[in-house]
Amino acid sequence: MDELSVMTYVSYFPEAKLKPGAPLRPRTHPSAKCSAKGPGVEPKGLVVKKPADFTVFTQGAGMGKLTVAVWGPGKAEEEVIVQDNSDHTYSCQYFPQKQGNLTC
Repeated sequence: MDELSVMTYVSYFPEAKLKPGAPLRPRTHPSAKCSAKGPGVEPKGLVVKKPADFTVFTQGAGMGKLTVAVWGPGKAEEEVIVQDNSDHTYSCQYFPQKQGNLTC
């Protein structure tokens, strides 16, 4: 069902009400089901030019290609090595090049 179908239905039945107790499911983008965990995404503890590892969990996110990006100080993009573990997880590693705030 797309938005046009919903709008057509609403225009035919403007007085329609939701039944009490009807389940409401909020729409979320599949990427909202992804998460990352590990020292490479923690706010402290990284060392310049030493490996920063983390894992991305994609269980329930559906089909698609994982894209991982890390930006260092000055918006310089860090190279991230991504390995598919074939179990809905991806092992990721990068080497911070400069001291400062990083953004994933």
